[in-house]
Amino acid sequence: MRHFVFILTMILSFNASASINSSGESGRGNSLLRFIANHPGLRQYALYSVISNRCNRHMPYEKGDCKRAVKRELEILDFDILFSEIKNSEDPTNSNKWVPSSFVFVAFKQELIDHLNHKNTEAYLRDLNFHLTQYLTGEIKDANIWNVTMKHFKNELHAAGAIAVLLQDTSPMKLHLAYLDKREIKGRPPFAVNKELLAHTIDTISMVLDYTEKGYGQLFYPPSVKNLINKTIYHFYVPYYLAMKLVAEGHSKRMAHAAPFLMTLSYEFITHAEDYRYLIKDPTHLDPIKDAAKLTDIHGGYTGAALGAQRYQQIISLDDFKTSFQRSTQEALFYLLRN
Repeated sequence: MRHFVFILTMILSFNASASINSSGESGRGNSLLRFIANHPGLRQYALYSVISNRCNRHMPYEKGDCKRAVKRELEILDFDILFSEIKNSEDPTNSNKWVPSSFVFVAFKQELIDHLNHKNTEAYLRDLNFHLTQYLTGEIKDANIWNVTMKHFKNELHAAGAIAVLLQDTSPMKLHLAYLDKREIKGRPPFAVNKELLAHTIDTISMVLDYTEKGYGQLFYPPSVKNLINKTIYHFYVPYYLAMKLVAEGHSKRMAHAAPFLMTLSYEFITHAEDYRYLIKDPTHLDPIKDAAKLTDIHGGYTGAALGAQRYQQIISLDDFKTSFQRSTQEALFYLLRN
């Protein structure tokens, strides 16, 4: 989920530099940067603008429905960011040169708190950690976190939500847990135990990823998902859950697929270049070799959104996916979003 912060930081920096360039006043640009960073409504609108712009371009005849789905998915995402503020190192006495130095981030904020407050979460996390540990030690070969999660939550939507919410950052930073610490959120009596168990489970996942050369596709994804090789499971589960939620709330399957897919796509396109050139526009194509990792991440989001929206017939293999983007980004998205 860290990619949302990256998109936001790019937007903030872009807006601040635009203010500086137009007025010549660095203080004015940094004031804008600080104001947007600390205003949740503006942060949400900034992300909405980047994603909905791609509704205009890639779904022009259905852009209204697409934008409504994007708006709702960001509401479901329920994200928050806390920036640590530092003064510019070139002039530490000048508070106008404020920049966000680091951040903690949470998605599905209230859902995360609710999960950690729930008494049944402890049994789920202990069971999940047990299966991961058994897999790591070689005592079981067929561990699968989706099957473990379904055993506890019974319902596919609830199971997808549990994974997307609780495992939204499986890096050592665990930004969503750091956010809870920074906000000093304590919760009800199960909260502290569940939070500690979740941190331990994420550490176990990190060990599995470090020591397993292959097989993590079988370990981390639903058995119906074939040939996903992405280690960053949030690329799949967040779009998967968002698409399921959008369908459950009455959005069409096409829009429930498009909105989460375009969200993933926006980040991957923006990070395709070191400057801001793809903040709004798209690269003309992606190279299947040079951009292999990026295409794998996009394919994970595409697959998750398609499955969550019950558009099973839309899923194409990673190789075909790479070939379509090699020819033309515009043509690839025309096919992936409209068929």
